[in-house]
Amino acid sequence: PAAAARPRAAMADPGDFPAVGTYVEAQPRSESFKGSWHAAEVLRVFHGDVLVAYLDLHDPAAGEDPLQEWLRARDVRPEPPADRPEGFPDAVLEKGDRCEFRYEGAWWDVLVQGAEEPAEGGGRLYSVKPGSFNE
Repeated sequence: PAAAARPRAAMADPGDFPAVGTYVEAQPRSESFKGSWHAAEVLRVFHGDVLVAYLDLHDPAAGEDPLQEWLRARDVRPEPPADRPEGFPDAVLEKGDRCEFRYEGAWWDVLVQGAEEPAEGGGRLYSVKPGSFNE
C-alpha cells in the first residue's frame, strides 16, 4: 500500500497504541535483524503483546506471505512522519553518536565512527558501524 493511503498510528492517547489496522515499525525477534526496525501492520493486540505482519519480510515456509510474529509492545513504534516536520533541525553527527541508518527498507541502529566534509562540497559523509540500542 502507498504510504499516504495507510492508517497512521495515532499518538493522542498512548493507551490505544498500537491500534489494530495501523502501520508501525517493529523489531523482528530474529538475531539476524537485531537492531533494525521494519514496516509492519498491526493485526492483533492481546495483553500487551502485538501481532504484526511485516511489509518487507516474508515467511520462508509460506512462500510470498508476509512474516507474522508476536512481539512485546516495546518492540513496536509509530512510523516516522511521511515528510520532515517543519522546523526540524539539520543534525550534525560526531564520532560516538548513536543514530539510525536507512538501509534496504529498514532503519538500523548504528554508531558513528567518523565524519568528514567532502572536498567537492555537498553533504557530510559518515562512517558507521552496527550497534543495537536495546542491549
